[in-house]
Amino acid sequence: MGELRIQTRRNGSTDHFLVRGTLDLASTPQLRAVLLDAMTGPGRELVVDVSDVSFLDCTAVGALMQVRNRAQERECRLRIAGATGIVLEVLEIAGVAKSLGVYADPDIDSDPRPDAPHEWLGAYTGSVNPGGVPSAELIVSMLDTMSELTPGGPEHTRIRNRVITACSPLATSLARRFRNRGEQFDDLNQVAMIGLLKAVDGFNPQRGRDFFAYATPTILGELRRHFRDRTWSMTVPRRHKDMRLLVNSVQAELTQQLGRAPTVAELSEHLGVPTTDVLDAIEAAQAYQSTSLFMPVGGDESITIADLVGTTDPDMDAAEDRIALGPMIARLPEREQQILTMRFYGNMTQSQIAEQVGVSQMHVSRLLKGALEQLRREFVHG
Repeated sequence: MGELRIQTRRNGSTDHFLVRGTLDLASTPQLRAVLLDAMTGPGRELVVDVSDVSFLDCTAVGALMQVRNRAQERECRLRIAGATGIVLEVLEIAGVAKSLGVYADPDIDSDPRPDAPHEWLGAYTGSVNPGGVPSAELIVSMLDTMSELTPGGPEHTRIRNRVITACSPLATSLARRFRNRGEQFDDLNQVAMIGLLKAVDGFNPQRGRDFFAYATPTILGELRRHFRDRTWSMTVPRRHKDMRLLVNSVQAELTQQLGRAPTVAELSEHLGVPTTDVLDAIEAAQAYQSTSLFMPVGGDESITIADLVGTTDPDMDAAEDRIALGPMIARLPEREQQILTMRFYGNMTQSQIAEQVGVSQMHVSRLLKGALEQLRREFVHG
């Protein structure tokens, strides 16, 4: 676990805290003490930037909620900013992301790092960047014009394309939050662009003037649905997916506490769920990514996994029939038993059998046919 570092900056009634490292059982008390000390009077806003936090456990979630409640008692406000990756997942699974202000609109002035990048905030704050991105006021003005035009018309299409182009950096910036989750960034960017298209087409200027406040959750929702529905190689129930995230989030914490990997029973007790739910989540995790049957194995690339997969053995299927056949043959007359033995075990022709038994070849054929029909009837009717 990394060392926790907290950088603080005060800007009027707002205190900014840039947190780096890991928020776990050992480091969380440090952050809690810093935040409580900052509540020097009513009306203060505490913005905790967790964009550089590599991991956040359930202990930290509980502490943040305690600080939030204390802030409300003192007429202050606590907000979490920059939550991405596993940190955002833990906050969402715990059900506290909204109450901690995780989805609040980004604010360029709330970042304590003077060199922090703001790929799309130039457009959001109303300025014009060197690339010619229109201001927020101009975007809303174009959306106003779009709402008065016939959808699909040349002018409507031209303005729509310009709005999409102007806001595409917003989609790209939001897509970057979901990097390092096993998906190609280009694919994530395409998903974010789909969310942007839905936001542009669904925005109604008569219901609100802040397009970015509407577009941001729309794009984030599209990205989360992509991970929920499209990235699993097999269909897995939603409850197993959610439980998998909970199990992953507490494994590191318990490993640190116990000095070893936790057992299923310990995970179950810590989460307060049945062991069967934990086992289902662990098994479901195996379905996230599948291995191709054509993947080479060993040093010989000509052998694939498919070559090593077992198939049904036809001899095994016939084993029961062979066992049942013995008593049935024993009930046949002795001469028919002798003829069957010579034909199917001795591989003799009907003419050879006729010479041995002392009858005609035609009679041997009739005896074989009658014996086989009798055996067939016993097989079918028992």
